[in-house]
Amino acid sequence: MIAIKRYAMALIVSMCSFQVSAQELVTSNTCAQCHSSDGNVLMVSGEDVSPIQGWKASVMAFASQDPYWRAKMAAEVADRPSMKATIEKECLTCHAPVAVAKAVANGQPYTRESLEHDALGLDGVTCLSCHRIAPDGLGKKANMSGHFQWAKDESVYGPYQNPLQRPMWMHTGFVPQYGAHIESASLCASCHNLYTPVLDDDNQVVGQFAEQTIFSEWAASDYAEVGETCQSCHMPGLANNSRIALMPPFAPVRKTVWNHRIVGGNTFLLSLLKYKRDAFNVSREEFDFERTIEETRTFLETAVEMDMEVKTEGDSVDVVVRLTNLTGHKFPTGYPERRAWLHVWVEDPAGHIVFESGAVDTLGQIAMDREIMPHFDLINASNQVQIYEMIPGDLQGRRTRRILRASTKLKDNRLLPSGFHDTMDEFGEDIKVVGAALEDDNFDGGEGADRVTYRFYRKGQVALRVYCELLYQPVPPQAIQDLEGFEGVDVSQFLHLTRVSKPPMQETIGSISKIIQ
Repeated sequence: MIAIKRYAMALIVSMCSFQVSAQELVTSNTCAQCHSSDGNVLMVSGEDVSPIQGWKASVMAFASQDPYWRAKMAAEVADRPSMKATIEKECLTCHAPVAVAKAVANGQPYTRESLEHDALGLDGVTCLSCHRIAPDGLGKKANMSGHFQWAKDESVYGPYQNPLQRPMWMHTGFVPQYGAHIESASLCASCHNLYTPVLDDDNQVVGQFAEQTIFSEWAASDYAEVGETCQSCHMPGLANNSRIALMPPFAPVRKTVWNHRIVGGNTFLLSLLKYKRDAFNVSREEFDFERTIEETRTFLETAVEMDMEVKTEGDSVDVVVRLTNLTGHKFPTGYPERRAWLHVWVEDPAGHIVFESGAVDTLGQIAMDREIMPHFDLINASNQVQIYEMIPGDLQGRRTRRILRASTKLKDNRLLPSGFHDTMDEFGEDIKVVGAALEDDNFDGGEGADRVTYRFYRKGQVALRVYCELLYQPVPPQAIQDLEGFEGVDVSQFLHLTRVSKPPMQETIGSISKIIQ
């Protein structure tokens, strides 16, 4: 029903042309009046590259409708019912930032229930979520976790110098300004460095937990040194040579328009959204999730480089797998549930498996005999699996999936970005490697690489073939099963949607194989 309401609201608003006060915070439909394509402007080789068209089928646009996020927020509230208002406001600050800002400005609370009939809230991370952020204090911890500063005047910031101001001001009340910060990683840090309070059993704040530190990981890498920002990868510039707005017709031609699909690695969510779109008979042209899923998979394939070397000595075979992180942050990064792992198996000429590590079933469950798999340098048994992940622990040192109980990291062996160092004064402690990877000389932050040796024995000199693939899960099955212990509409809707839509449980980042003579 929420999706239907949003589609209806979008249809009604898009049929109207209206002027707004500069003090208002508005939906994307206001921006779409000029920054969508008419079939000529903002077209490249017959393709619509307008900011609105890309954004509409992005995870940003559906940040407040993300079924998994809603279910996880509901679980946090169920775990601490007396904290409901605080939890929801903090979550919505980054998932529906403009709606929350408007409510705060009017002295009103904003809750999960507020989303139901609010077009601005259902717009998720909408245009103004980024373009109204002021440069003041960006990149500082105090301005992260959604605590950024909004422009205090009519300004909206963009990447083009000397923009025409009067047309936008006349139609919307906003004044476009050049803002160098709109292309900076510190802008993204506003929400993608997230610090959550550590609460004891009495709901008292006893610390702070670095839930995700994408910006800090980037700042500690070679990518920051050479000026490759978040936008460089996630919003690449497209050759355009066109106006970037329908009006006025004399607006200057721009050489570049930025890709607003803002792809990452979450095909799970995009598949849920595609299923909902199809279920409500909404046209593909309106929300082209297939295109975003395709671009996301292509993007994931560029994340890690794989190499493999085979060494034999008598009956002993060593398969050395080398992974090199090509992203500007840890891989995987972001929300702690995400994980990547190596699946390695060896087949004889008849196709029989003689060794395997990291097998996964149709439900996405990895074959493992313990809750937390340690980091490995050498794997010589099938119950050992190399899993790259960050695992939060509570105040008692137990694994937890409740973010407000997370106080420490029990493990963090995610692949490091090239040139990684944890010596930064403000963020160094937040991004440290945790666990056995600290003692692994083959886990190399300088090169952003890890080498893992798989050792097994064969009988005779029969030729074998070894296969290796790096798999990635944005939402592991254990995280879904964890939610089955909670009640509520958001939880039940997510679980039902997952069952009926059957989203992909993992993506293949890369694969490689070799003959063992």
